[in-house]
Amino acid sequence: MKEFKESVIKALLPQLILLELNAQPRHGYALINLIRKKHGVYLGPSTMYPTLVELEKQGLIHSTWQVNDRPRKLYEITNRGRTLLGQNSAVLTILNKTIEVRQP
Repeated sequence: MKEFKESVIKALLPQLILLELNAQPRHGYALINLIRKKHGVYLGPSTMYPTLVELEKQGLIHSTWQVNDRPRKLYEITNRGRTLLGQNSAVLTILNKTIEVRQP
């Protein structure tokens, strides 16, 4: 069951990223932690960051550098990303509720 859940999350990762970035801009590491907490699946940097790069190439998200204690990229959804998310929102909502891990 765990392998199935991981494969579903990985397949939906671009859409999940758009969904989470629509709520608020986030760093890549924060997205990794959020998906682990919400869905119980650990996705490492080698999975997350190439997906973020691809979404940025497609114009669905954009990033800006923030330099506080250390430089980090902050990712935000674009209008094009919101449009795509809106087109898929009903399906994503159903899938998100289905695979969401409920905390006791």
